[in-house]
Amino acid sequence: MVAYQLGGLMEFARLPENELDIDAVLTGHGETAPLDAVALSIHRLDAAVMLSMVFNSEAPDEEAGVATVDRLHELRERLLWEWDRWPGMRRPSCRTTATPLTEENDRSVHSNLIPRLGRRC
Repeated sequence: MVAYQLGGLMEFARLPENELDIDAVLTGHGETAPLDAVALSIHRLDAAVMLSMVFNSEAPDEEAGVATVDRLHELRERLLWEWDRWPGMRRPSCRTTATPLTEENDRSVHSNLIPRLGRRC
C-alpha cells in the first residue's frame, strides 16, 4: 500500500460512521513497503483538508467542522515534527509576505472555513 492510500484511509478511519478498522485493513493487505514518515504525514494532511472542506462547506456539520479544523492543526504540527527529524532539512517558514486568504480575494473559498483555520505560524 502506498503512502497516499494509507494516509487517506487512516484519516477516513477516524470517523466512526465510516466503520473502517485500519488495523484490519493493514493486516488484510499484507506486508507493505516501508513508509516515509514525512510523505505519510503529507498524505494524511491532504485527506484531512478534504474532510474539513466537506464538513465546513459541502455538507456543513458544526461539530465535525470544528473537529476537522482542529485535526488540520494537529497534522500540521506532526508534519513539522517529522520534517525536523529529516537530516539536512529546514523547517519551512511562515510566509508573512503572502496576501491573507479571504473571501474578498478568493471567491472560491467558503467564508465559514477561513475564520476557523486562522493563522498559526
